[in-house]
Amino acid sequence: MPELNYKRAKIVRAKRWYIEFHAWDESLQAVRRCRYFGDLNRKKYVNDPREREKLAQQMVRQYNAELAQGKRLGVDDEPDRSGSIKSTIKKYSLLEAIDYVATQKKNNNHRQQYIHNFNRLKTNLEKWMDATGQNDFNIRLLTREHVQAFLRWMQTDCAIGNKTYNNYLSDFSISINFLMNEADGLFKKNPCDKLKKLPTIATKHAAYTDAQMKLIADHCPDPTLLLFIQFIYYTMSRPSTEVRFMKIHHIDLNERRIFIPGANDKNKADDYVGISDRFAQILLASGIMDYQAHYFVFGRDGQPNETNPIAFSTLQRWHADLLKKLELDKLGKKFSLYSYKHSGAISFY
Repeated sequence: MPELNYKRAKIVRAKRWYIEFHAWDESLQAVRRCRYFGDLNRKKYVNDPREREKLAQQMVRQYNAELAQGKRLGVDDEPDRSGSIKSTIKKYSLLEAIDYVATQKKNNNHRQQYIHNFNRLKTNLEKWMDATGQNDFNIRLLTREHVQAFLRWMQTDCAIGNKTYNNYLSDFSISINFLMNEADGLFKKNPCDKLKKLPTIATKHAAYTDAQMKLIADHCPDPTLLLFIQFIYYTMSRPSTEVRFMKIHHIDLNERRIFIPGANDKNKADDYVGISDRFAQILLASGIMDYQAHYFVFGRDGQPNETNPIAFSTLQRWHADLLKKLELDKLGKKFSLYSYKHSGAISFY
């Protein structure tokens, strides 16, 4: 095992406490994130914060000692020493299984937005468990009723629309099919089978007029949102993937072009887009070129950072607030962040 193929254990004091660490998984030949709840959420510890903290610290010390001694998943902590992927998957919890799917999709060089869908599914499954007081459970115990309950919760508590509902159902079904192909006998049938998608109304993104574009640019209160809009408009790139996952080193002001990696492109092909004189001035004035080259242009905290891009849902929320402020929300759902891509294309031609 490569040296230091792990991350030290830590306490996560969420609604349900757990210990999190990363360790080498022999069956996957990769580092995998692990979460252990142990007795941390038993009533006796929840009602006694000092004892709960004491137990959590003991668990952290234990796991860190094991990690330092070379703890490996799929070997040291599994009764079945075969180390096969099939046997490992069948021992995963639901959250671990979805995390495994996301990891494998990433290893197979899928587009980042596609990988994001599975990470988003896992995040919201965890929120659903927290909100309903459930514990994570073995993937083999997943039923159609669980899937239905999760989707109903997303509708009522997260106010998702029919299109988003269908997206989550598809991502869930794809995940289970992937796991069933990896571990024969995991389920007799996919629990998502025969769950019907909800009706949706197809909408085609519309373009803003020049007057509307000026109104938006003049009254946008957030510099991050404005720069994001300008990136879409001047490069005519897709906001959710091509712009959101862009890094500083993709921008070449000397050659006046921006590199779009195939991993972020809908057509899965590397590409370049030009930088106009006006957009070059905007980029220089924004200050983003002063950050390190490997940083995301649009980081989660609203500034360039090296770890996580900003969530697309955050940008959508900011944009919706802006349109409402300018009374442009009355234009309808055809007008969105994607509209700037069409606006840029019309302006160019």
